[in-house]
Amino acid sequence: MVTLIGSPDSDLVSAALEHARASLRQIPDDGWGVQASGLEWTCRETIAHILDDLGAYAMQLSGKHRHEGWTPLMEFSLAPGRPPCMFWPEEEGGTQAVLDCLDAVGVFWSR
Repeated sequence: MVTLIGSPDSDLVSAALEHARASLRQIPDDGWGVQASGLEWTCRETIAHILDDLGAYAMQLSGKHRHEGWTPLMEFSLAPGRPPCMFWPEEEGGTQAVLDCLDAVGVFWSR
């Protein structure tokens, strides 16, 4: 694993992810379309942004893309004026799909 000076260690990231899982587990399956507190985004758009950050950072630090610069990812918006994202949890999967996606992108940080 790459360790950056001043970056949190994997124990701290693992603890933060576990705290996030515990909090997100409380959201009902139909609660992801609700506006996130204090934001213009929905809860689903907000978690997609978090998944994007964790996933994109992991991809950049992995060194597996074999070229200089950023991994060639394309962001998309589901609707005009909505936040761009690369990862979007399957809506039919409800809260469990969100947790599964968080586990998938979070595993790099908690090794």
